[in-house]
Amino acid sequence: MTRPSETAKAKWADIDVKKKQWAIPADDMKRGKPHVVPLSDTLLLLLKEIKAINVAGVFLFESRKLDGHINSETARMALRRAGIRSTAHGLRALAATCMQEQGYPEAVIDAALAHAKGGGDKTMAAYLRSTFYEERSAMLEEWARIVRCLA
Repeated sequence: MTRPSETAKAKWADIDVKKKQWAIPADDMKRGKPHVVPLSDTLLLLLKEIKAINVAGVFLFESRKLDGHINSETARMALRRAGIRSTAHGLRALAATCMQEQGYPEAVIDAALAHAKGGGDKTMAAYLRSTFYEERSAMLEEWARIVRCLA
C-alpha cells in the first residue's frame, strides 16, 4: 500500500526480515516522516525470490544499469503493457477500498497509506499517536491472502 516512488526506492538495508518490517526513511516519504511497514509472510517469500535475482544488492528493484533503482513510473508502464488501465497509485486505492470492505477502520487504512493523521487537522494529529502497527500487520496479511487468491 506504499506509493510507487517509495516502492521504487526500496533498499535492502531498510528491510528487516527478522522483525518482518520495512523502515522507510523520512527522505523517501512524501510527508518527510519515517514510516514502518509490517511485512506479510507472503511478501517475505516474494522478497526472498527478488533477492535471489538481485545483482547489486542495494535496491530491491534495480535499474537495468544496476547503478540505481527503477523509475517510479515502471509499475504503471507494466500495468499498461498487461492491458490494465490503472496507475500503480491506483492500486493503493484498490487496496484501501478492499480493506474498507473487509471492515478495517479508516484510521488503520490511513496509517497503512501513510496519510496525515487527523485528516490534516494539526491539533487532532498532535493527539493521535498510535501507528496501529499490529492492526496494520493483520490487515496486510489479509491483503496478501486476497492478492494471492486473485493471482
